[in-house]
Amino acid sequence: MKTCGIQQDNHESLREYIYNTEKGKVIWKHFNKENGNVDVGHGCIGDFDPEYRDIEIVSFS
Repeated sequence: MKTCGIQQDNHESLREYIYNTEKGKVIWKHFNKENGNVDVGHGCIGDFDPEYRDIEIVSFS
């Protein structure tokens, strides 16, 4: 199982991450240092686009 996390005002500009729930290990991180510190308000994870294998994450700030 995979779970996503959404960050708020992360000092390293981390926006979202996905981790393996069973192992407790982060497997993907998204950073955006160009826009500085922002609050990513909401997000979700799922297989939204059949053109891409596995899962996608969507969020907004």
